[in-house]
Amino acid sequence: MMPDMNGYEVCQQLKADAATRDIPVIFLTALTDMEDEKKGLELGAVDYITKPVIPPIVMARINTHLALKATFDLEAENRWLLATVKTQAKEIRALEKHYPGISAVNRDEKGRLVLPEFSEAEMRELFSDCEQRYGVKLTSP
Repeated sequence: MMPDMNGYEVCQQLKADAATRDIPVIFLTALTDMEDEKKGLELGAVDYITKPVIPPIVMARINTHLALKATFDLEAENRWLLATVKTQAKEIRALEKHYPGISAVNRDEKGRLVLPEFSEAEMRELFSDCEQRYGVKLTSP
């Protein structure tokens, strides 16, 4: 019921764009028919509020949906972090298998990392491997 485009079309466009698809959409409308509400929710809206509105209720619903969005975002970040840790653990195991002495990393009395002794050829290979696999250029002190 807006000029140029209705709320359903706006919702469809938001949900079709990767940059905006995760924004919670709440319909605030004069359309009270159950089929209208069903259509809005099927298009991806998180809520459907009909007029006349009660401002404190609308604010409470908005706050609820923002809290839910923050929780979903945090869960997505946690899934990404877990996948990253799993990948890095796998890479560390591969490095330990290829360079058995690398798992013997210790700390000295001042808490600094102390690497096991490697031959010059092993160090060159390790440095080259890190650069090729991870894009990290290591240099010796």
